[in-house]
Amino acid sequence: ILSRPRVENETPSGATSSVPTVDFNVLQIFMRRIENSRTLQQVAKYATGQDSMDYQRRLRTLEIVRELNRALFWGVRTESSIDGRRRMGGLQFYGTVDPLGAALSSPSQINDQTAQMLSDGVVATDILASIDIARKISSFNTGTTQTVLSDTTTGSFVTRFVGDTALSGIQNLVVDSNFPRNFFAVVDRTRLSLHYLQT
Repeated sequence: ILSRPRVENETPSGATSSVPTVDFNVLQIFMRRIENSRTLQQVAKYATGQDSMDYQRRLRTLEIVRELNRALFWGVRTESSIDGRRRMGGLQFYGTVDPLGAALSSPSQINDQTAQMLSDGVVATDILASIDIARKISSFNTGTTQTVLSDTTTGSFVTRFVGDTALSGIQNLVVDSNFPRNFFAVVDRTRLSLHYLQT
């Protein structure tokens, strides 16, 4: 069907609408317990400062952040009816992560992914990658790095990837050391959200 011509002054037909649906996720609780004796709290220790409780709180918070970061990538949405434990789904659960890192040799492999997303009605906004993949993407930048005598640094790295068509757009390169070395993911960040119920 190329078009639907109508008769002049015709009364509009019944309304049409599409109700979007999305995959849901479940709440996951991240928790650490901190205990400190009163004596330990009052005695200054090396590298902990004057407040040992605050030091422990900062360490445990970093552990939770690392655990949350891994869950954002590899979490599998599950909800146990036995003990009530719930795990949130991550990027791999809801999307497709392609193991092309070892064979990533040209920008066309990334462009093919963005083209596939466009055909599905999704615009790629970001590329998630490990340090190794980020280096390979940076090596696609074949331009000569120029320096002048006043420069004190040299080298180059890529933070944004430009697709091969106007529709492909520009993707931000997000590098994370927890991301697997031989994977990269092309995502639409506008479709992702993280809701904290309590911090």
